[in-house]
Amino acid sequence: DAIDGGRKDICIVSALHNFGLFETHDIMKETDYYISLDAGPITLPEMTEGGSGAHEEQWYWDRTKDRVLITTIYGNHELLTKWQGKIFFFQQSWNSPKIKTEVFDSGIVDIKRLPDFATGGNVLGAALYFARAVLGGSNMIFIGADFCFSYDHKFHSWDSGYDAQFTGLMPCTDIFGNRVYTWPSYYNFKCWFDFIACGGQSQQAHMFINATEGGIFGAYPEGCIKQVIQLDLDNALKMFTMH
Repeated sequence: DAIDGGRKDICIVSALHNFGLFETHDIMKETDYYISLDAGPITLPEMTEGGSGAHEEQWYWDRTKDRVLITTIYGNHELLTKWQGKIFFFQQSWNSPKIKTEVFDSGIVDIKRLPDFATGGNVLGAALYFARAVLGGSNMIFIGADFCFSYDHKFHSWDSGYDAQFTGLMPCTDIFGNRVYTWPSYYNFKCWFDFIACGGQSQQAHMFINATEGGIFGAYPEGCIKQVIQLDLDNALKMFTMH
């Protein structure tokens, strides 16, 4: 209720993987943008996975007609075909000769394209850059940016195939000082976000609020870095909707 009734001008940008969960349970009503990076077939089952079989697959595709998808020009073809709402494309480098010649100059595809922006190699990084570079957002509230398994070895808030892959992990410290486990690749993502929070290559100041209420974003054995404010979601929203 705090999100749907009081978020006012707070824009919601979500990974497409959350679509099934959000749409089934109305957790984030009228999410502004869903963003996807994957070009492979994994995109399709992941889109409905969070719904835990509550509806037939077509129900989710029908829900897309009022949603906006942000994806790359290399996005999964079946996803782009099934999506019924608006689609906007982005690319890290629109100056690629292959893209320019085969897509734009050919006139085969009439697409709506966004300004160039980076991704950090992950969909949350793409959401961050989209929110800052395209939407012009200044204050970022992260939800679900845990980058690790939970204490009971779950990787998402629903049962998924990732839960069974609790192997090849490294120990790390969460924001409460507890030991948790993650893959080295996801620890690398966490370090990238910490680097961006500290200014990145441009040394541009940010205001990052982590309302994940757990996970390893900004956390180290010595404590949490000051550039990432750790808050529960309720109080994070109250900061921006008090009036």
